[in-house]
Amino acid sequence: MDKVFVFLDTNNWIYLSNGFNVLSKKHDYDFQYDLIDFIEKKVDDGQLVVLVNEKILEEFERNKTHTKDRIDDIEKKSKAHIAYLKSVKDFAPKENDTIDKLVDSIKVTSDEKIEAETKHIAKVEVFLKTKTKTIDIIDAHMVEAAKMALDKKAPFVGDKRNSMADALHLLSMVDHIKTNEKVVWDLPFDEESIEFMPKSFFVSSNSGDFSDPAKKENIHPDLIEILKRSKTLFHHSLTPLLRSLESELLTPEVEEIIEEADLRHCEICDFDYSNIDYNGRHEVYDPRKLTDTLDKSQLRIFEPQPSTNPYIILQTAQCDHCGTDFLECPDCDELIVIDDYNKSIECPSCNFKFILHAEKDRKGMVYEGEYEIMVEHECIQCGDNVESITANGLCGECVKYNQDAEYGD
Repeated sequence: MDKVFVFLDTNNWIYLSNGFNVLSKKHDYDFQYDLIDFIEKKVDDGQLVVLVNEKILEEFERNKTHTKDRIDDIEKKSKAHIAYLKSVKDFAPKENDTIDKLVDSIKVTSDEKIEAETKHIAKVEVFLKTKTKTIDIIDAHMVEAAKMALDKKAPFVGDKRNSMADALHLLSMVDHIKTNEKVVWDLPFDEESIEFMPKSFFVSSNSGDFSDPAKKENIHPDLIEILKRSKTLFHHSLTPLLRSLESELLTPEVEEIIEEADLRHCEICDFDYSNIDYNGRHEVYDPRKLTDTLDKSQLRIFEPQPSTNPYIILQTAQCDHCGTDFLECPDCDELIVIDDYNKSIECPSCNFKFILHAEKDRKGMVYEGEYEIMVEHECIQCGDNVESITANGLCGECVKYNQDAEYGD
């Protein structure tokens, strides 16, 4: 079997660690345990080569706290279950012994899950740092990425106009395959040689960077020609990659898990058969398109340019079981719970913030108004990100501090 080459974006290394499913938007299954074992076995057998570059290693280290997101989720659910059972005691005193046994069982199961997850996280990190092949980022990649930014080509589109690291991931991977891994066959009788590219895959769940806006499972049209250089295929998540690599790993049980992952479930009611139904599209003014929203963690070599269209589409959804309302984050696709009105709500996975302006009548009926996207500003004195600053670039706290200092209060 010929070698297969795979490059995973940083987010997929994090998801491989914490079990986050980009389709259901939950840390909802243990399939990542089988997946890392499968990948490691194929690497050890010489059938699979996993590529990384130095920026992947740096980004993983910087975002490593998110590898423990599933542990946090287990602890939160365990505490909630125990609190609920203890609250039942007053209403069922004869069942206290049974309740105590259930509480002990939850604690034991929670500890076992956390221990397994901790070992898994360590295993993924050791694999990333010892069993992958590090490829180079060269000056030519930097130059091409700069040109992509100037031409406003993906991944320098939308609200992530400073995506230098993202561009370098793709360019370094494609160039490495084309330059170092291709197979050249010399034809007889001095005829031209033939080049064959090995099978390779680029995987990123950053739909805003790499995906076609019309269908996130496909590569962005701006990047098609780049992938053609090495005949690399694109996948939005690890699940279709797994299908491409090895069908025999998919037992009936695993097939069922993957099929269920195609549906998005409600994190509020956590009902096994709940689905999220999309029920609305709203064209909303996005002030971030006219302001400096560059990612300070990445290389900053271009000043932002105003977008020709400052409006974006926000999609709303609702759980068909409990009726919880959601807004799909336009930056990371996370489902954000709309649990309040006329107050700022923040996406749990990124920095996107919005307000749903609404009114209530005397009977408590809510009448939705408009969605407003919030912009954060950095205070020039304290450096905090706040929703508003003065004309002098100061937040309210710093204004008050300076006034108190001036008048000696």
